[in-house]
Amino acid sequence: MKAEGKTVKAGGMLTNPVIRRLDQIEGWEQEGQAATYSGIMVKTLFFLLMTLAGAALYMAVGVLDPVAISLDGGLVSITELQAGLLLLSLLLTLVMPFIAGFAPRTIPVTGTVYSLAQGYAIACVSVLYAAEYREIVWLALGLTLLIILVMLLVYRSGMIRVTHRFTTVLRTVLFTLIIASILVGLCAFFPGTRVVYDHVINNPALSIGGGVLFIVLAALFLLSDFECIRRTVERRLPKQAEWIAAYGLAFTVIWLYLKVLSLLARVKRN
Repeated sequence: MKAEGKTVKAGGMLTNPVIRRLDQIEGWEQEGQAATYSGIMVKTLFFLLMTLAGAALYMAVGVLDPVAISLDGGLVSITELQAGLLLLSLLLTLVMPFIAGFAPRTIPVTGTVYSLAQGYAIACVSVLYAAEYREIVWLALGLTLLIILVMLLVYRSGMIRVTHRFTTVLRTVLFTLIIASILVGLCAFFPGTRVVYDHVINNPALSIGGGVLFIVLAALFLLSDFECIRRTVERRLPKQAEWIAAYGLAFTVIWLYLKVLSLLARVKRN
């Protein structure tokens, strides 16, 4: 990336657990103002507000469409339109991050679509959990905000240094857990390995322990996001780089909330 007549590599820009290529922004020309902390904050809030808008859309569709399907033993009803849009939103949450990864300049659009779709899906999950466990959604939100504040203080204090080795270890552990989760899920479809799936799913210690581990990883990824923001500003990257840093942070915050919500549900269930 060119800035002040020099070529600057934006290595380490990638900080969220899915996108792997947002740091490849060499060659972007410095045009106008450079990235700022306030600009990144505003764009992060924008993505989070789009997530809330997606959740509001889920609620609005439920009011407009009277045809309902009972779920979770009749505790919750979801309309046919809600179900159809849920499938679409899940597809978008899978596709948009990859498009953003291969084409970082599209993040203002792909990030917005992702946030809307993720908000819609989160609303559905939250409603299902709230029907069984009262106030679990508010508790999850509160704990998510608390974790973000604590990790920001940890980052500011310098207690944990965010280095290339640090992020490499995080990604290695994360992808190991993802692969292990996929393998366990596949065990459910084969009679000979079904016992492995049942043992993992029905074991409270493994279930809760796995949930805690994912939350710890998400919290540590926040440190990488904070470091990404610092580098974006201090290297005076172009204004457009704000979208990348903001999207990475919003992505991790949403992921953290989902993991906290899931863990709370597992604890209450067991």
